[in-house]
Amino acid sequence: MIDFNYFCTQKWLEYKDNLTLDHMSEEEYRNKHHDWLLEQYNKEYNSDFKQQQGRLTDLNWDGQVEGTYRYQR
Repeated sequence: MIDFNYFCTQKWLEYKDNLTLDHMSEEEYRNKHHDWLLEQYNKEYNSDFKQQQGRLTDLNWDGQVEGTYRYQR
């Protein structure tokens, strides 16, 4: 598993590469998007978080049953 700080730096570099003019510093980016970064990190690297999300419901937001074509987690 990669370190959270490394993960944040990688996301900031991706953000920075997508903008050609004005962009936030890494510190500004981390402060502004901390909750989102933590959620993305947990989704990708924390198996306990994945298991909890999977147990919340067997239906997605529009009521589709897990395993059907339109089901999304």
